[in-house]
Amino acid sequence: MNLYAYVKTKRMFYEKFYVTNLILWIFFQINFVTAHKFVYWFEKNKNSEILFYHEIETNTAVNNEFECDYYLKVSIKSNKPQKNELNRVYTYKKENFIKYEVFDKILVANTMEDNNGKIECNFDIIYDLKLTEDISSLPEKIDFNLVITLFLTFKYLKVVRQENVLKFLEILILRMYAQQYGIDSNNKYLVLENLFKPDIFKNLEFFNKKNLISALLNNFMIYHVFYEDNLILLNNSKDDYETDFFNEHIPYKNLLINDYRVFYKLERVFKNVSISNYFHILLNEIDIKSLIINNFEESEKHKADFRIFKRSTVSFKSIIISNLLYSSERILYELNKAIDLKLEYFGLCNLSVENNYFLIFLKSQKLKGIILNNVVLKIDIHFFDVYMNKNKTLKYIELKNVETMFTWIEFIDRLNIEKIILSLNSESVEENFIRGFYGLENTLGVQYLEIRFFNYRINKELCKILRNFPALQTLKLSNYQPDKKMNRKFHKVIENMKQLSTLIIEHEYFSNKFLNSVFQNKRIQVLHINNYNYKKKILKLEVLSNPNHLTHLGLRSINISASSLVQIFRLKNLEFLSLKFCDLEAIKNFKTHHVMATNIRCLNLKGSILNSFRDFDILEKLNYLEKLTLSGLQLHLCSLNKLNSNCNLTLKKLSYIWGILSADDLNRIKYLEVLIQLNISRCEFLNTSLCELGRNCNFLSSLKYLDLSYVELTLNDFLYLQSFKHLRNLKISFFEGHGHNFDFSMNSYFNNYFFSRKIYTERTKFKLIEYFGEINSSENYIFL
Repeated sequence: MNLYAYVKTKRMFYEKFYVTNLILWIFFQINFVTAHKFVYWFEKNKNSEILFYHEIETNTAVNNEFECDYYLKVSIKSNKPQKNELNRVYTYKKENFIKYEVFDKILVANTMEDNNGKIECNFDIIYDLKLTEDISSLPEKIDFNLVITLFLTFKYLKVVRQENVLKFLEILILRMYAQQYGIDSNNKYLVLENLFKPDIFKNLEFFNKKNLISALLNNFMIYHVFYEDNLILLNNSKDDYETDFFNEHIPYKNLLINDYRVFYKLERVFKNVSISNYFHILLNEIDIKSLIINNFEESEKHKADFRIFKRSTVSFKSIIISNLLYSSERILYELNKAIDLKLEYFGLCNLSVENNYFLIFLKSQKLKGIILNNVVLKIDIHFFDVYMNKNKTLKYIELKNVETMFTWIEFIDRLNIEKIILSLNSESVEENFIRGFYGLENTLGVQYLEIRFFNYRINKELCKILRNFPALQTLKLSNYQPDKKMNRKFHKVIENMKQLSTLIIEHEYFSNKFLNSVFQNKRIQVLHINNYNYKKKILKLEVLSNPNHLTHLGLRSINISASSLVQIFRLKNLEFLSLKFCDLEAIKNFKTHHVMATNIRCLNLKGSILNSFRDFDILEKLNYLEKLTLSGLQLHLCSLNKLNSNCNLTLKKLSYIWGILSADDLNRIKYLEVLIQLNISRCEFLNTSLCELGRNCNFLSSLKYLDLSYVELTLNDFLYLQSFKHLRNLKISFFEGHGHNFDFSMNSYFNNYFFSRKIYTERTKFKLIEYFGEINSSENYIFL
């Protein structure tokens, strides 16, 4: 059957698709293989090609079981035998479909040194290289040994991370489907017990494990995107998704099923047990052990079996259910039926609980953490508090906007709870929280406490409460009105927390004396002081006795005196500095060599008045910047052309908003080699344009996110956008005439699928096709 005919018939695969059976059969069958020792010599020629020569040193058959299977060794700059003793067998070119870093480095080298080498292995690697040069040469029948050696070749020759690797895997899976289709289901290679053998994935790099997942999902036409190694399943490429679901306090990556339609697609796929098992195995390989189900609903047309809960290979350690469109009864009932679930974390968000299935499920699990966010408990709250009082495994509690009596607080010392996050959404809930501490005599071993109040006026009662938490390492308080008289008491509370290293508070009435005591506290490494009042108080820091303890400092909406800035720039170990909407007073006679905080990796000066940088350029002193955020009307005082040259290899995220970009600025940033995200929205080009970055711009291959909202672009600029081959998200605005603004956003979840959220005219439509239709046109889609 023609290969492309399979692509056209993928919609028929839902019920009959056995690709994973074959993948697992190939991966896991244990065969004896006859091995030889192969030696290949290679060298670069004048035509920028790498020529391969073959020599068989030994022809002794060796029985290799899987446990000792194949090996591959690469040596650069080796003395090869005479050419008359070798056979030329292969030529590697820079146009190869799949590229290898080991060879590409040789091709681009300007020196004649290190332009040759030697490969030793016990399989025919030339055969594998030819397959990855031209995917149409893939054989009709693919066996276990080929798959193993292919991934061994990927690993040791360092396959280049490019879209073609994913395409290769997709075609490989289609070939395997063609081979597997029609095979007797009683075939011994399909027996589940033969599928689980050690070290199956040892030769797979992390990104190729992700590629295997993508190849499988692509064949089932399930749209998906990886976000910071979390996997998000979407109904279509236009769907929005929320990353707020990803909880930093759960130590696992997430699988987010974004709505009920993609949930049912996955249900149909999981009718095949082997596919389900294979999918869960791969999820486990990339540490995805947290499941998030969002926007789930059932109807007469759609009935769920919840197979995703019930397979023996399910390894989820966390499940979060969010935004149920109807009752939670059904899904909680199914969770209770999933006897193999052994969860550590469970959460409900934006829904109501009307029955006791919730408490029954909680009692069936030995949870380390429970998360309830905007949950209405239409059950007897007393029973929930009883559960909390008796639980001996909980370490982490997160309750946001939930009605509860807080009677469990007095049992915290016995329950060994280490982390508490609370959001109190009414005065009655705040009163219940305070009341929960009445009669509490023992100090608590809680290490992390985060509370968002309902505009509660902090007074002596809160200070008394905080005295019960002497073991705190992190304290975060927000949305409150501090009492003017509480400075001294709050200072004593902080001083008594001998292990406190992170403090995030809001500033309105705190005195400079209190703030100085906090800055001088040698135990505090992370300090954020936020002011949401329209009045900005002046921060006046005294000379720091030990400027080495702070690593993270965040100040918001505060006037920072010149003397305070001098002290901030003395913080030698500072890695994160955020000064949002602050007024930075000018520093007289201050030079760049006075700056000691040269290790800052993240700098945020959003909305700040930058008078202090009139006489010196802070960017010149920062050697290791990874993220830089600048916005406001004074960006000329913090010019991009002053970026330290060491940032070329470190800066990954750059936001420069409401600024003026000169030719010098563009000429400087084009040398950034690892830039992933660039936001220059609302900027104006001064006698230059975006295309002046040129074809030798160093981040043409690395850039994935580009925001050009409200930036006027020329036709050449639009054409230049085609140079960013790996762009995943683009935001641009069209200006036609005066006062007409056309917004267009282009997103790519995989393989660069583009779409427009808002279409205004047919004229705009044809422009978009003209501008973007040539970008990898065979693989891209523009939805207009």
